[in-house]
Amino acid sequence: MARAWVRTEAGPHLRGRVTRNTRPEVVLRQRVHAFGLRFRLHVPLASRCTPDFVLPRHRVAVFVDGCFWHGCPEHGPREFRAPNADR
Repeated sequence: MARAWVRTEAGPHLRGRVTRNTRPEVVLRQRVHAFGLRFRLHVPLASRCTPDFVLPRHRVAVFVDGCFWHGCPEHGPREFRAPNADR
């Protein structure tokens, strides 16, 4: 039986985070464009995910994940504070 998601006050740090056009994403897009590659932004794929940009000619989807998601010791949170982690 699947458990239902329970809204808690433990996850407000996720509420205001920027998900599109972050600085690393914009810098990467500028460099890719400088190489002469053309791309589309935030195109939904058949698997219901939305990459940051897609290179359609090369059939490549690019996801730019930052320090938070990869657990960077310098920029990421000290520990992951998932809202339902204690359940």
